Amino acid sequence: MKSIPWGEHTLFTLDRHPLRGPGTRMHGLPVEHFVAVRNGMMLTKPARIAVREHAAGV
Repeated sequence: MKSIPWGEHTLFTLDRHPLRGPGTRMHGLPVEHFVAVRNGMMLTKPARIAVREHAAGV
């Protein structure tokens, strides 16, 4: 995950392309669903922090 200043905002880039290991062979709907759920949970905390800081005017 990479955070990039984007004007007054922040852009998060999450790129999931396994280059080696078992993830390179695991494709398909079940794996993609699991990854989407995991990514959503992983981005919840930074999103809450960003909303809280925006509301506080930081």
